[in-house]
Amino acid sequence: MDDVKKQFRTNSFEVGILTDNVEGLMLAITQNYTIQPTNFKSLNNELKLEINLGNSLPNELLNILTSRGQVTHFVEKIPSVNDIFIQTVSQ
Repeated sequence: MDDVKKQFRTNSFEVGILTDNVEGLMLAITQNYTIQPTNFKSLNNELKLEINLGNSLPNELLNILTSRGQVTHFVEKIPSVNDIFIQTVSQ
């Protein structure tokens, strides 16, 4: 099952970050990545984003994030078996 999930990975990450400069952070990451809002459980009131890395490496994104604030959440979004099934049937 892990091999199937790896085959369908999207290279997207859920990110939570505490920052005083949201505009500067958004400018820095939208130049290289596709972003959209997301929601996950957290005790902090951080900025929550889903970021698609495309062909970039996670460390490149982490370097940008850590230079602009405190990263509180960084998790790869792994597709569920149900998501993979729906995607496969839709195609």
